[in-house]
Amino acid sequence: MNKQVVFQTMYWIAFIIGSGSWYYVFTMDYGIVYTIIITFFTGIWAVLVAAAALKNKLLIVLSVLMFLSPYLLFAFTLLFLN
Repeated sequence: MNKQVVFQTMYWIAFIIGSGSWYYVFTMDYGIVYTIIITFFTGIWAVLVAAAALKNKLLIVLSVLMFLSPYLLFAFTLLFLN
């Protein structure tokens, strides 16, 4: 199997797990804590795979946005809903 395919599969699995963690925000009390923890680790993992193995700038940006998404949600709520 090609190494590129293996790294792409690892990247997308990490990205799907990180994106799927937003389910906890809407279904559990204090689910944002789980979302922050999961997106932190999967975001870091996805950035490392995209930067080191895939060398794809679009995937790096996508991973950084996933990593920052809970914090962007906090910033949005503080700025616009306060």
